[in-house]
Amino acid sequence: MNISTYKSRNEIVKRESESFGRYIVVKFGVFDLKTKKLKVSGASVINKYQEEDLNCLEPIIKSATMSETQLEDFSKFVEFNDRFFQTQYGVLVEKSCLEKSNRKYIESNILKSYKDGLSCLQELDGEGSKELLLKMNNLFSDSDNKPKIFCSETNADIKSKGINWTDAKAYASASDEFSSDEMKHPFISLGQQWRWQDNAYSFRGTLFHEFIHNTGCIHTKTIEKSYTCQTCCFSEIDNPNAMMSPAQSAVEQKEVACKICRSTYEGITDKNYLRDYAKFSILGGQTSFLLPVLKSYMKERPGDDFAVEIFVEADNNGPLAKALLSNKGPVTKYELLAEIVKEYAKGNYVQSAKFIRKLKQERKYFTNNQYSSIYEEIEKDLLFMSFGNLEIKLQADNPFNSLFKQSKDFLSSPVSLK
Repeated sequence: MNISTYKSRNEIVKRESESFGRYIVVKFGVFDLKTKKLKVSGASVINKYQEEDLNCLEPIIKSATMSETQLEDFSKFVEFNDRFFQTQYGVLVEKSCLEKSNRKYIESNILKSYKDGLSCLQELDGEGSKELLLKMNNLFSDSDNKPKIFCSETNADIKSKGINWTDAKAYASASDEFSSDEMKHPFISLGQQWRWQDNAYSFRGTLFHEFIHNTGCIHTKTIEKSYTCQTCCFSEIDNPNAMMSPAQSAVEQKEVACKICRSTYEGITDKNYLRDYAKFSILGGQTSFLLPVLKSYMKERPGDDFAVEIFVEADNNGPLAKALLSNKGPVTKYELLAEIVKEYAKGNYVQSAKFIRKLKQERKYFTNNQYSSIYEEIEKDLLFMSFGNLEIKLQADNPFNSLFKQSKDFLSSPVSLK
């Protein structure tokens, strides 16, 4: 459960979530800050497993400032049981990881990821980075439930989780909901196809990213700390083996990444956060996680044009941006997508679904991943909603039929501030 107070708009947003298979269903209620009356309610679906794409602080501060001799002792491998080795600080490393690399490489990079990442958070010295330091301290100091690194999952093993090692380097658990008999939270699973030894610096950044997930951070459900803190603390512009001078956009992206990493916000639909996160995403040329967050804003604030304005900015004078700014009738696939976005932003879900059906009937497809991800994200939400609203008419071959049935009881109880 999460309650965010948005003083800037005189609202309270309460979100409740539950895990069903490979998805998390989130239901929300928007309440007037003064009267506590419900203004808007709804639900959405997000992917559960957190992957990285082919992209009391005293104890933890002390560990980040050890001498070189102490650091060597800190991370020595010892055999923990038949399945794992253990670093001296507690991280368990599956023995299969040594089939990809050697002990020295793995242990030194786990240590460097930990040391450099936490030193970076300490130097940021903001409320948000201090909060993350505390969570990291709890993660690494729990002797009864040590962080674990797995290396043995195949594509067949992770298929049911909606992940493919072709597209992902790693994924991580964010809570006990992610646990199975074989893999207990907190854990990181590293892809078998990725060549770790090609880029030690990138490997450290990936580990840091995934350890942040272990503290409870979930893409699009919480403030984006995994990517932003990774970009701030392990930016490629600081890679000692970088072959070229960094582009200005990379320098600017690191600046906004550090701002988000150190800061606190009213919640994931805080306009200040959305502006910062949009800038971070646009500068990095990766907006795949931006849409789900904007979608949350649209559902909480139907009729507000703010999210559509961010879409226009993110597309940077592209065909979707031009279509969103145009009043022409929907003819091209981009104009149809613009209508899907605009109607969804207004809360006109039946009308938005109508344009989705039209796009399908005319067999107009998107080859650009940015546009296809926008279409698929809204379609996914409307498919799920269609079981509760038959006017949406998207039930045919709906992959969320089973999910809706499983979550029916959860969704039937309204969100309340009591």
